[in-house]
Amino acid sequence: TTIQSLAGKFNLAFNRPGVKFFEGVEGLKEIYRDTLREQKPIYAILSPAAIEPSLKEWLDNVYVKERVAKKIEAQVIASSSSETECYHRHDTESLRETIVVPQSKFPIDMEIDLYGTNQIAFISFSSKEMVGVIMDSPATYTTMKTFFQLAWTEAKRFSLSREPRVPS
Repeated sequence: TTIQSLAGKFNLAFNRPGVKFFEGVEGLKEIYRDTLREQKPIYAILSPAAIEPSLKEWLDNVYVKERVAKKIEAQVIASSSSETECYHRHDTESLRETIVVPQSKFPIDMEIDLYGTNQIAFISFSSKEMVGVIMDSPATYTTMKTFFQLAWTEAKRFSLSREPRVPS
């Protein structure tokens, strides 16, 4: 356990926003596993093209299957790429809905996940900067979910994908 993790647990115990830090492929896998703790929808902004290859393989072959088995739906805003096209083709069996937006207009270099009751994950998964942070904060979650809903609504105007639905 790192000092940062202990500080995050201390803050959570005293009803203050908690922050946990993670590094490397194994650390990022821990973040993704955390998104499956509660059976609540996941709201994400990401770029499949930015994901480090070994992590992408684990996400495709392990994580998504676990998420589907737990019946956890995902709504995703993703920037366009050939990887995103492949990702989007698997939306139905992955219990996912994706709005694809033009990479040239909306570059996305990291992932933001809103999940559980109050959790927000910020993930940089390139091989050069493989770090992540989980925040547990009701106020931050509410505000970030509002940003996501605004982005989801606006993303429809630029959508390169099928007709999306409005998030709940």
